[in-house]
Amino acid sequence: SSLFYEYLRLLKEVRPKYFFLENVASMRKEDQEAISSYLGVQPININSKLVTGQLRNRLYWTNIPIVDEIEPIDVSLSDILTGGYTDREKSRALMEGDSRPTTTPYRRFHRYQKFNNLVFLDEEHFEACKKHYDYYFKGLSAKEIDEKIAKESIDVSIYEGIRYLNKTERERLQGVPEGYTDVVSENQAASLLGDGWTIPVIKHLFKGLL
Repeated sequence: SSLFYEYLRLLKEVRPKYFFLENVASMRKEDQEAISSYLGVQPININSKLVTGQLRNRLYWTNIPIVDEIEPIDVSLSDILTGGYTDREKSRALMEGDSRPTTTPYRRFHRYQKFNNLVFLDEEHFEACKKHYDYYFKGLSAKEIDEKIAKESIDVSIYEGIRYLNKTERERLQGVPEGYTDVVSENQAASLLGDGWTIPVIKHLFKGLL
């Protein structure tokens, strides 16, 4: 984006001793190569799953000396939950878009297949939701599901009780201190943490500053 060229402009004007830049590892290869060419370094690829319960594959460009390899920590999504059940070993990457949640429970489960993170009451609840969804809605779009529910008067109460990650769980996944987002709303916390860095990864990469 054009913001990257502002970053380059600032580098030239400020001429800092060290620089640091992050982006998603799924970015286009040609964009990745262009950034590397401009900055004169190759990116370091680290997935936050190594140190937290979150899948967050990122590229980091920096001239900070890298003193060693990041040390993995065995932590799963279920380890950081304040309650409830998840069928996933790791959460999907927290996103800024998590601050605009789907309010209808059955639609939450529909998006759960590919996008968001959900917590269920228990394993039995998850299995019941999955069985219901696969029987009635598998392969349908959100609009088609709405139409089918209205036309056939399908009972969707089974999805009641599923929830999104709370502030504390998001904080744990990003490695920020618990209570860090107490001063903002749930949606604001989801936006801030989804747009941020995984602190243990940054702490590792910044060790060279010492």
